[in-house]
Amino acid sequence: MNTSKFFHCALVLILIFPVLAAGGSTPTQAAPGPVSIAQATLPPGSGLDMGAASALTIRYVAPGGADGSNNCANSATPCATVQRAVDASDEGDEIRVAAGVYTDVNIRPRNDVTTTGVVTQVVYISKTVTIRGGYTAAFAGPPDPEVNPTTLDAQGQGRVLYIIGWGKSPTVEGLRLTDGYHPVSGGGIYVYGAGPTISHCRVYSNTAVFSSGGGIYLNRSIAALSHNVISHNSAQLGGGIMLSQSNAAVSNNVISHNNAGDSGGGLYLTNSSGATLSKNTIVHNTAQEGGGLSLIWHDGGTLDSNIIADNQASNGSGLYNYSSDALILHNTFARNTGGPGIYVDT
Repeated sequence: MNTSKFFHCALVLILIFPVLAAGGSTPTQAAPGPVSIAQATLPPGSGLDMGAASALTIRYVAPGGADGSNNCANSATPCATVQRAVDASDEGDEIRVAAGVYTDVNIRPRNDVTTTGVVTQVVYISKTVTIRGGYTAAFAGPPDPEVNPTTLDAQGQGRVLYIIGWGKSPTVEGLRLTDGYHPVSGGGIYVYGAGPTISHCRVYSNTAVFSSGGGIYLNRSIAALSHNVISHNSAQLGGGIMLSQSNAAVSNNVISHNNAGDSGGGLYLTNSSGATLSKNTIVHNTAQEGGGLSLIWHDGGTLDSNIIADNQASNGSGLYNYSSDALILHNTFARNTGGPGIYVDT
């Protein structure tokens, strides 16, 4: 690249937000220390919001329940699988999931960029429903995902969640989504053409082996991701999250210890002009370029008030920016190592 062009761009970025190299002065916003999935906590103010409008029907899932012809509408006779409750639901229904580990996987038609082929996952969602974890087996009291952990574990047999449907806007809250696998994209959560709200979840130890979005993959979607812990996921592009042609609001998440074999250890954003990243903690992620995050052909969008620290990459250890003009302000960069903390190429 042209060296003078790089330093000119870097200077503009420095004027907008504080940038600290290893060994620099103390940032005005302190960067956190190491975070693991066992230690990670949801950001302050991240309690489940129970103020939404009443669902048409509430359906229940608990370990030891019965599927079959069960419509899951009686808390005394819950279903055994989340998929059965989704299938039984109408648009607008709410599904309450009791603490436990759910490992069943199912096969459904693909129905995203092509109508051929099948996909395998724990839960296939193609309607506007709410799935909320953190309940006791008796479904007494409000949900508490920390006290009553509700885990969907794909056991490496497929994705955890597959969400599809133009105009569909499901809500997923208070779940632990783990050990999802896909050879191409979206090991943990795959979203195409939908508008989900995903909050207060832990998305960890998922893999997209040869391509994109180890933890979460969004394509042609408008989504809201908030107050999640996204940790220890891996892919070639976007170890934690990949946004492709998706105008997502990504806020108040902890994105840590993810790995990208190529680019975007924590996040990889491309052609997602309306995406906003705000108040996220992006730490201890690794990649060849863009240890914290990569912006590739990403015109528009905003990065505001994020902490990007302790990431590692050979190029752009904190941020790798290629042919992108996102608005970047009020972010804290600290202790990113292995190469330039910020790399800009037009």
